Amino acid sequence: PGSPCTLILPTRDVVVVIDPGYPRERAKQILEAISGMLEGAREAAILLTHSHSDHVAAVSDLACAASSKVLASRVEACAAEHPGLRGSLTFGGRPPEGFIHSLEAVPAPVDEAFSPPAELYGLEAIPTEGHSFGHVSFLTDRGILYAGDCVFGERLLRSVVVPYHADYASALNTLDRLSGMMDSLEKVVPSHGPVVSGGRAKRLVEANLDALEALPRRAAEATRGRPMPVEQIAARILLGGGARLSPSSITLACVTLRSMLGHLMELGRAEVRASEAGVLWRLEV
Repeated sequence: PGSPCTLILPTRDVVVVIDPGYPRERAKQILEAISGMLEGAREAAILLTHSHSDHVAAVSDLACAASSKVLASRVEACAAEHPGLRGSLTFGGRPPEGFIHSLEAVPAPVDEAFSPPAELYGLEAIPTEGHSFGHVSFLTDRGILYAGDCVFGERLLRSVVVPYHADYASALNTLDRLSGMMDSLEKVVPSHGPVVSGGRAKRLVEANLDALEALPRRAAEATRGRPMPVEQIAARILLGGGARLSPSSITLACVTLRSMLGHLMELGRAEVRASEAGVLWRLEV
């Protein structure tokens, strides 16, 4: 129970847990699942793909109970340990409690920060930035890729309409690289969605890439050549995709769209100006 998918990899010497998730009570469930494995292992380790609260809420309790070392990429380690940074990166400052989501934002102490690419406990830590600035995925020697949130499951991808990525251009690059890796992978484990393999895994990565590549067109259709605040662009895209509007859904969509608009501006495909209505963006139709 809980979220996201947690990957447990037992070996002769170490038990690796990737993204313990939330709620905090999930730590007890994971500990029960690995207790037998720990008896013959030399140590336990918790690896984090990134620092978002739905991935790290159970970290502290699990690390304490299992005497586990916690590892995260150097960029994500600071935000894992300081929950206020997580909310400020999305809200633009300290958000009101419960504004973005109802998850308890608890610190996740990190024992070791690493710089990807890196080899950790027989796993390859691959840089997969986009969803967050220091996001990593983990590849086993059997070709199983724990993708984390660089790849969303089909159901979530449809429901959110605008997938959350703090760095739009990097997310495109990540998905393009993953698309080229599909033939060499046995399985792909997205954090939010079922495990996929073969053609289904390839189609899922392509669906995520298509969703991002479609956003400039959707934004242009929403604005129809008129300058518009990003919040209004977000609301129109969400409504057009059948999503429910809320302060949270618009705020989350704006993160991706601001990054996308900045990317398009650098390419000469978007213009920006200031007005009494705020910062207005105009896109090529």
